[in-house]
Amino acid sequence: MLKTLTTWLLVSLALHSIAAIYSAGFYHADEHFQILEFMNYHLGNSPASDLPIEFHRSMRPWMQPAVYGFISSLLKTAGVTNTLTLALWFRIFSAFIGWLSVAGLVMCGRKWFKTEAIAIVFALIWYLPAFHARHSSENLAGSMFFIGVSLLVLFRRGILPKSVVFFAGFLLGLAFEFRYQVGIMVAGFYLWMFFFKRSQGTSTKDLYIISLGVCSAVVLGIFVDRWGYGHWTFAPWNYLQYNIIENHVSDVDTSPWYDYFRRAFTETWPPLGFLLLVSFVIAWIRHPRHVLTWSTLPLFLIHMIIGHKELRFLFPIIHAGPALLVMALYPWFGKLCEKLKLLRWLTMALVATNIAALLVTSLVPAWMPIRFYSYINSTPGINEIYYMTDNPFNVGGIRLNFYRPKNLELHSITDYSMLDPGGVLFFHTRSTLPPVLLDDIAAEKIKCSLVFQSLPTLVEHNIFKGILDRVTNWSLFNCQMG
Repeated sequence: MLKTLTTWLLVSLALHSIAAIYSAGFYHADEHFQILEFMNYHLGNSPASDLPIEFHRSMRPWMQPAVYGFISSLLKTAGVTNTLTLALWFRIFSAFIGWLSVAGLVMCGRKWFKTEAIAIVFALIWYLPAFHARHSSENLAGSMFFIGVSLLVLFRRGILPKSVVFFAGFLLGLAFEFRYQVGIMVAGFYLWMFFFKRSQGTSTKDLYIISLGVCSAVVLGIFVDRWGYGHWTFAPWNYLQYNIIENHVSDVDTSPWYDYFRRAFTETWPPLGFLLLVSFVIAWIRHPRHVLTWSTLPLFLIHMIIGHKELRFLFPIIHAGPALLVMALYPWFGKLCEKLKLLRWLTMALVATNIAALLVTSLVPAWMPIRFYSYINSTPGINEIYYMTDNPFNVGGIRLNFYRPKNLELHSITDYSMLDPGGVLFFHTRSTLPPVLLDDIAAEKIKCSLVFQSLPTLVEHNIFKGILDRVTNWSLFNCQMG
């Protein structure tokens, strides 16, 4: 069985590596602006005025920007300065830490379930490689948390030496410092260890050592935040005060308590995301005393209560998604498939859908406009870009500096007469030009030709034209006077 586990862990590592290379960009803007732009500010490349409100209210942790800043410094000493290459190495780092959490949970699953299926599910589930490649707080916090949990679970079973106890506690503290909501998971796990310590072989002394490790990471976080913000502050309290006490979390849209189930269907790869979330509920009901239930269920319940909902708020949980899936289905589902032929066919269809989703999520950028930034940074001679309404380096109302070349000038125009007569690069968020320019083209006042679009050239075929006219497809046109 150990050989099988090793084989599938290597498969998982290969898929994580592929996703780190190809799954560029970000899933949510916070993944960029509250981490890479924070880091970029401390490197002297982003002014404080361009940072989001979280910076000015001192309510986001600096631990992750500091880690990436350290990696960036090491790479720059080796001559790596291209921001796209730096982001690639951040994804490689994040994917490797995520894979370590996979390895830890697989080793624990080997003890929990007595089946090699756990390694196969972790290796081939559709979302995990691309998710672990994200340089997001949800990813790195969840990875650190489950590495710490795995170490302590294995320690409790007599596999690892006691010297890992403090280190595991420190990782749990780092998980909190990367994303404060994961503190709910840390509390749930700690309570599980407290109530079940006798049956699992944990002593009261071990709990104290774990607590010391957690507190050490939090104290380190305070010093790192002092370095990042330039003044002493306690960012976790600032975050709680702004979002919960002042209730700014309700400034944006709110949803009913059950909306995560709808989002799991409409905002993931249907129907896989919905079925996975349902399996979580089944696992929690079937195994109320399990460590994963105590660690993950509280975070889910609290986010169900909070009105503002985003699927990414549950992302720290989905690190353990494959294990929860096995908890929900093993062993009864396999026996049921043996009896019902239709269920076997449905399962095979879901497996095929999962493989297709795995390939797409691992090979396609998480945010397609990142291809535009790659083109700008890798093409010599692009020193200025014209645009009308949409600034390509202003995303969601916040200025993006990390991917912007230092020598690039941006010019806002209202009509063709403001274009350079010698020809310019004009930016638009669609594959077709704005109506005002189309009118000028029809009158033969200017001539424009497509130079680049963020969607692959395959979609230029006429059958996709209706789609291209509706979706965001960042494009560059070479425009000259007629």
